[in-house]
Amino acid sequence: MSKKLLIVEDDEMWRFLYRHLLKEVPEVEIAAECETGEEALEKIAQIHPDLAIVDLTLRGMDGMELIEAVRRAHASVKILLVSGHDPEVISESALKAGADDVVEKKRTEEIRTRILKLLEIKPR
Repeated sequence: MSKKLLIVEDDEMWRFLYRHLLKEVPEVEIAAECETGEEALEKIAQIHPDLAIVDLTLRGMDGMELIEAVRRAHASVKILLVSGHDPEVISESALKAGADDVVEKKRTEEIRTRILKLLEIKPR
């Protein structure tokens, strides 16, 4: 049974990159992609993903606000926060908000590794 993934990212290039990173992982289904936190909350209620990749900087509701809202309404969804900012600066507040992990955007292989770890899938 595949694990459902939700991508919450307002930049098409990054959404493409996440799809590319996971294209050879048959256990992962990219169930939906959203550009805003508000849209993500609706999708989460509809599709019940196992993991949401959440960008810190979104239009409207930002990534931290989204994480807090997801934790209140959908506690079982795992959350990987990705950011262009140094993780050392935002990790503490992100984890306190309810993120399961935080990774810097430019570390693409690390993003893939952490997605697989959060979904409990052995890397190939």
